Amino acid sequence: MILNDIFKEYEENVSNFIALCQNKTVVFDFDGTLTKFKYAKDKLLPCRDEDVSKYTLAGGNIYQEISVLKTMQYIISQLSLENVWVLTTSVPEIRKIKSKIIFENFHIPEERVVHSDNDTHKITLLKEIYDRQKNKIIFVEDTARTLLAAEENLDFVRGWHISGFLV
Repeated sequence: MILNDIFKEYEENVSNFIALCQNKTVVFDFDGTLTKFKYAKDKLLPCRDEDVSKYTLAGGNIYQEISVLKTMQYIISQLSLENVWVLTTSVPEIRKIKSKIIFENFHIPEERVVHSDNDTHKITLLKEIYDRQKNKIIFVEDTARTLLAAEENLDFVRGWHISGFLV
């Protein structure tokens, strides 16, 4: 196997996904889906996960070292933006920071960025997005359990795990 074969297959995966999304609502998770989940130089987070609120309130920004995925920027640029949403689990203290990053890097307006309290809450919020859009949803996420819950409980959702792009 040579690297060019891998690149070609990766390109096909991206193209096939873009085609799959046509005429559908596409809902992306943020952390680990639109970004690399690595927000510190030598660790995943610059603080303990349980301390994100405290860290942010003290003036810290867990997204200081963010790396937005170029593949996802490309994919979103190929979709009709009025059909693109972000559904992300966020503590209240980081919601404005995260929404700003999403707008600056993906041009998705704040009214289509939905912050959930936890991954289970995402199922309820997917229903609300569907009620607004009245369109089948492709849900792109990095947490398999959340994707399975969405597919198993919502007949209008098709899950897409971020690993589906990899070769």
